[in-house]
Amino acid sequence: TGDVIQLDFGAVYKGYHADFSRVLFLGNPPEYMLHIHSVVNKALEQAIETIQPGIAANAIDAAARNIINRKGFGQYFGHSAGHGVGLSVHTLPKISAANAEPVEEGNVFTIEPGIYIPDFGGVRIEDVVSIGQSGAMVLTEVQRDLVIL
Repeated sequence: TGDVIQLDFGAVYKGYHADFSRVLFLGNPPEYMLHIHSVVNKALEQAIETIQPGIAANAIDAAARNIINRKGFGQYFGHSAGHGVGLSVHTLPKISAANAEPVEEGNVFTIEPGIYIPDFGGVRIEDVVSIGQSGAMVLTEVQRDLVIL
């Protein structure tokens, strides 16, 4: 017990890919684990709330990253906040600090902030979103709560 299990799921339907991640914990999680999971979930929610047609991909990344930085975990978030998904599981747009290109209505991509602490474990919560006229629509229909086994 005391192990973190990071699950990353994928599927293909009629040539289109899906990708999402959830976290499980074996045993009673320490408060620290609950806190990290909460921070990552808040970062995901903030990034999703930021999404609208025309916003720069790096602004979406920043929305997630700022939450994690403010909580003191910035050094443990070492990847981009998301990636396009469609005919390939990893495609454009890349939701990263380096990509100033705007996202557009009809784009489908993941949002996947994470915190990974050496000798402890990590948390990444990943959802697939689609951009409509009024913002993001979350396509992933799986609860985000930490699953405790």
